[in-house]
Amino acid sequence: MTTDAALVTTQSLHDVRADSPPALATGNASSAVAGMVEELGLRERMLAIAQERRNAVANLVDNGAATRAELREAEYALDQAAAAELQVRRGLATTRPPPAAGTRSDPGNTDSLINRAPIAGKVLDVFVTPGEIVRAGDSLLLIGRNESPKVVAYVPPDFATRVTPGSPATIFFADGTKAQASVTEPARVTRRMPADLVDSFGMRPMMVVLKLGTARPWPQSQAIHGMPVSIRFHYQWENGFGGPLAGRMLDALVGAP
Repeated sequence: MTTDAALVTTQSLHDVRADSPPALATGNASSAVAGMVEELGLRERMLAIAQERRNAVANLVDNGAATRAELREAEYALDQAAAAELQVRRGLATTRPPPAAGTRSDPGNTDSLINRAPIAGKVLDVFVTPGEIVRAGDSLLLIGRNESPKVVAYVPPDFATRVTPGSPATIFFADGTKAQASVTEPARVTRRMPADLVDSFGMRPMMVVLKLGTARPWPQSQAIHGMPVSIRFHYQWENGFGGPLAGRMLDALVGAP
């Protein structure tokens, strides 16, 4: 007895899969996508834990409580977690069919695909290179606002108690010009003195961070991110016309608002 026969090839298998019932194909795809979504969530949690551990070790290194070798080990674990998360994410992108152009969940919602700038400014620096693996929370760009910039001042803890929001100060620029300013926020953070503000053999003590602003716009020539300036805080006025002004000169950096 004979029957109709056909040669089975790789191409024919591909054609059979392409002609499978839509419900079956959709069900298999949905099951695969669901599994990869669950795995991606796990990888993202592991990546977040690795990021937190790396940041904690970095803080310990800054305070002298951990070694550089421990920091390198934490960074290696973070890179491994980022690579695993990226691999699953790419696999999910190839498994899940992309939405139609101009749509996300809503076919008519084209505005959701548009990214709008939250502030007016310009890109000052780029921290990534083509092909680099970017982890969650990594810095990509430094954006400088076009608004009046702020000054970040580092003051000793004993002096910070004398300064409150609204306290007057004078900013001295490198070219000799100056501007009147005032403290805009209460002191909430302590950090080590930036290396830019100490000499090559100087210590980097823990300082209190203060932010200052000016009422008048700055000249564009002075609005340079990271430019060192000097600040004189005026914390005690004496009565009488022309009376002396007590204050303290400190170093600071120009920063974003």
